[in-house]
Amino acid sequence: MLRIHRDGSVEKASPEDIHNARVVIVGKKHYFETIKQFPFHKLKEIKSAVLLDQEAYTPFPTTRCYIRKLQQTGEGVRVNLWFISPEAVNMLEKQFLSLAIPETALLSFHSRQITQIYEIDLAGKYLLSWVGKIGDVQSLTSDNNELDGFRRAIGKDAMSCPVVRIAGLGDYAVFLSGIIQELSFKWVVSFVNFNLYSVALDPRQLKRGLLGMAGSFLLYMLLSVAIPYSVEKKLEKEDLAVSASSIELVEKQNQMDMAMKKQKILTDPIGAYNSKYILMTVLREVLPAEARVSLLTISDNRVEIRGTTPSATNLLTALSDTKGIQNAQFAAPVRKDNKTSQDTFVLSFGFTGKNLPQSPVPDGSQGIKD
Repeated sequence: MLRIHRDGSVEKASPEDIHNARVVIVGKKHYFETIKQFPFHKLKEIKSAVLLDQEAYTPFPTTRCYIRKLQQTGEGVRVNLWFISPEAVNMLEKQFLSLAIPETALLSFHSRQITQIYEIDLAGKYLLSWVGKIGDVQSLTSDNNELDGFRRAIGKDAMSCPVVRIAGLGDYAVFLSGIIQELSFKWVVSFVNFNLYSVALDPRQLKRGLLGMAGSFLLYMLLSVAIPYSVEKKLEKEDLAVSASSIELVEKQNQMDMAMKKQKILTDPIGAYNSKYILMTVLREVLPAEARVSLLTISDNRVEIRGTTPSATNLLTALSDTKGIQNAQFAAPVRKDNKTSQDTFVLSFGFTGKNLPQSPVPDGSQGIKD
């Protein structure tokens, strides 16, 4: 356990330093890091899902998981997850209030939406951390500098991105200290470490906290009485001001709203059919002539196709490169049929009808075959 001063100097931390620290950097060996996609948007729901099924996300059980939202779409949320080891959790629970930031998460705040790799050399122990444009983080520690292998493991986004190299604990401490001093609260709110029953709780802090809570409660009680009373009086005045003409206007507006709802009910199926027709046209262009589709399922903007093709990998690549098709992926393992040498596949992807190409398909071209 080390203490980093504002000037970047480093010394061994004392028990008192641990209790009084307001920013704690959790080292890479004390947490497990991953990136996941969830079909819902609220962080509270994501955290509940993760803690209820930890075995699916982390190699060890823990009571502390930090979640950082990266990207939100209509299909859900992409998040970074950091699972803190039980040993580190025990240390953090001794603190009343602090920021507990995983080491690689701190590096992402320095990146500022620039894709790059951080290569940290600490006396022959290497930390390699990749940070993407949306702040997503992937990292590993190694006794050897495996930068080329790390690039390949991350994928094409890491193959040509720049590398920030830092050698030695002293330079690294200065680097981290500089990042901490420039942190904005909105960036680190996900890493607040609050323990009401901390053994390090200072009586003076408790007294201030209780006084603050009492003041907040009194303010809440005052507002809970004053605001409803004010709103009630305002509504009474508005009710008196409503005339017969305004009532008639409201009724006409309700009639218009009802007519628009009926129109939407009638036109929605037509719009959906047009989108599906465009999708079928695109699939006929993308699928090779030898491909056979045995089942095609469409639900909202998600599509799943099952069938056979000479190369499932080539088909996935073609779908991914097609305008209007999003998040193409295998929904089940690909199997090779020994008799026909065809790949049996299950593919799923999202589509948006308004973005799909609408070029006609000539007779005799490749397409969907039952």
